[in-house]
Amino acid sequence: MNTTLTLNKAIQNLSKAIQIKTISNRPGRVPDYQPFDDFIVFLKEAYPICHEHLEHTRVNNYGLVYRLKGKNRDAEPLLFLGHYDVVPTAQGSESKWTYPPFSGTVADGYIWGRGALDDKFQIIALFEALERFITMEQQPERDVYLAFGFDEEVGGNLGASRIASFFKSQNIQFDCVLDEGGMCIEDLFPQINRPMATVGVGEKGQANLRVTFSQKGGHSAVPSPGSAIYQLSRLLVSIEDHPMPPHLTEPIKQLLKKVSPDVHGKRRRFYDHIELLKPALYKELSKVPMTNAMIRSTIAPTILQGSDMANVLPGEASAILNCRILQGDTVEDMIRHITRLCGKKKPDFEILMNHPPSAFSETDTQAYRHLEACISVIFPGAETTPTISLGGTDARKYDIVSKNIYRFTPVQVTKSERDAMHNINERISIENLGRAITFYTTFIQNYR
Repeated sequence: MNTTLTLNKAIQNLSKAIQIKTISNRPGRVPDYQPFDDFIVFLKEAYPICHEHLEHTRVNNYGLVYRLKGKNRDAEPLLFLGHYDVVPTAQGSESKWTYPPFSGTVADGYIWGRGALDDKFQIIALFEALERFITMEQQPERDVYLAFGFDEEVGGNLGASRIASFFKSQNIQFDCVLDEGGMCIEDLFPQINRPMATVGVGEKGQANLRVTFSQKGGHSAVPSPGSAIYQLSRLLVSIEDHPMPPHLTEPIKQLLKKVSPDVHGKRRRFYDHIELLKPALYKELSKVPMTNAMIRSTIAPTILQGSDMANVLPGEASAILNCRILQGDTVEDMIRHITRLCGKKKPDFEILMNHPPSAFSETDTQAYRHLEACISVIFPGAETTPTISLGGTDARKYDIVSKNIYRFTPVQVTKSERDAMHNINERISIENLGRAITFYTTFIQNYR
């Protein structure tokens, strides 16, 4: 097979996929499903061979499931996840993009646009990999399933949850589930001069809390002390000044041991003597937002509401707090912590959403060892390490059909590329798209 032609086709297909605005809506709002219908039609037109030879099922209208039959029907199959919904662009940010966010522009060695890295490239790469098996008349050892959700960015309750329940109803258990998550990161830690391939063996939980302070409102010309907005503001400052207490989970301990040989000075001592120097280690890790999020539950205010008029003191002021919950903590722990930070006046709490932290998948398994081996082939020189996925993924929905659930996005990225996800100038390099196709092909071909 001409790999250059294959990559060129993949580039064009990803560009077209980005141009279809499959934007997730907030829960409770009725989405415009026309772009999702258009995307499904696009997949059929872009990959007619796959749609002719793969078994395919639609779950809850827009959840997409595909199956490539393997040789060993008694072996538990493999499952690869993806999602084709994307987050919207921030209002007024379009002019800040190098190329329009839904243009799918191919330039400067990248494919640009919303969904390029999160997560449409993964769908394109998986179809390219399976098309190779079909056209070369090769059959993998095990059945291979693809499952693509359509609401991952807003919780996955209509997509991934329904697909996982569908698999369970069919009595299908998977030997390995692979979803987006960790990446091969070039600048994960200071002093680390080699890329670290981080594999999420679990993910933090997520809760949205609405905290509301009530106080007599009135005219802003005669403000009274202790308004609802002042009370809320004091709490938000206190939350930033007093984070949740830190603790180390097993995956992060393993990660620190992996990076220890590459660092020097006090960091080396911290990583080599975790239990002995734990307070100093926590202080050091808390300095960097990413490592800080690895060792504690976090609280981030995201939506504030008060008065609708400039000259009116509101009777209520509220904030939605997005909590990312580390294994070992619960949403009740978050509420207790926030309550302790309040003064005499306590707010009302409303739990808008609560997804507990996932369980951890083991690393002493065939599935994880195979993943390590494939990473070493596609990303030579990278050190593979388990970690905790800080963001939510569809993977957590599939714990009812597998114990071996791993989160790894097969790309090697810089901080700039990583930070562009959900942000301005999201993009994926052409090199990484090619890597992903080769990675999935290698993973499927050699899994026994």
